[in-house]
Amino acid sequence: METGPDHPFHQGQELFATQLISYLASLRPSRRNRKVTVPTAIVFTKTDLCDEPTTDPDTFARDNTPGLWRYCEARLERFRFFRSRVAGSTAILVDRSGRESLIPLRVEPDGVVEPFAWLTTQMK
Repeated sequence: METGPDHPFHQGQELFATQLISYLASLRPSRRNRKVTVPTAIVFTKTDLCDEPTTDPDTFARDNTPGLWRYCEARLERFRFFRSRVAGSTAILVDRSGRESLIPLRVEPDGVVEPFAWLTTQMK
């Protein structure tokens, strides 16, 4: 899910993530009140564009995607939110018409391995 000041979190992205969780829940045994036991990592991408998810992805999720957060709590036994970014630093390029583009100057993957590391610790 993308985040950032120039790409605010859209309700469509939250809906898509909720639909994915719903699909995952449909794969569980037919017991209605039972939560999905498969650990699920939800990753906010492009967090190099804003600082809030970098400091605490769970709080960011609760504040900005409350419907998704509540749905995860209701349907998933183990879930966690993460953030990732790849641009180490960026610059703004302004073309002749005045249109601005964000250009990555350096690629520094960050937060890419953490969701997988968490998932492997949960698969016991």
